[in-house]
Amino acid sequence: MLLDGAVVALLPPLPLGLGALYFFFVVLDGIFRVRSPSVLLAALDATVGLVLIGSHLAMRRRPLAAEQGHPALALIAGVVLLDIVATMALIPTADQTLYLILFAIGVGSLALSPVWLAGLLGACVGALLPFLFLRPESDWTTFSFGLGAAFVLATTLHVVRVRTYARMEGLRISESSRKTELEIREEALQGAVQAAQESEERYQSG
Repeated sequence: MLLDGAVVALLPPLPLGLGALYFFFVVLDGIFRVRSPSVLLAALDATVGLVLIGSHLAMRRRPLAAEQGHPALALIAGVVLLDIVATMALIPTADQTLYLILFAIGVGSLALSPVWLAGLLGACVGALLPFLFLRPESDWTTFSFGLGAAFVLATTLHVVRVRTYARMEGLRISESSRKTELEIREEALQGAVQAAQESEERYQSG
């Protein structure tokens, strides 16, 4: 539950930042035509950007519960992954695998559940496989190794972040226990002082 809550805390700015990035792509594709087919790519970028910013506004209007953190992250990642697949379909070159590499590193940096991380990385592999079979003439070797390295990095980032959160929670619990113990000792000391004062008053009155 702690880790799910941490994911929820990270989510609201994520689709906003990604949405802004996609509208930057709209400018590049629609005005400067840095990629081809520029019109289709600009339309795709605009659609994904609107969906992401809309999800940001929805989360601002109605905050997510802790248990909704990873499912919401998966939905956002799914939108981005669909855009990557569409881009790879429109641009038939192996270097578009770079988007999958960035995707893998991104989900490794954000997901705090090994199950959800495995699912998202599995979806990343599933997105690449059709292109490996449909475009055997492309040189996928370098980018496949790059994607494998991204998986290792994503897993490493995931493990480090989970351990960091676990350590922070352990310190919080330890501090809470120490504070509770100090409060108990303080209450016992106050009780002892009060009992001594009452005993002294009874002795003086007697």
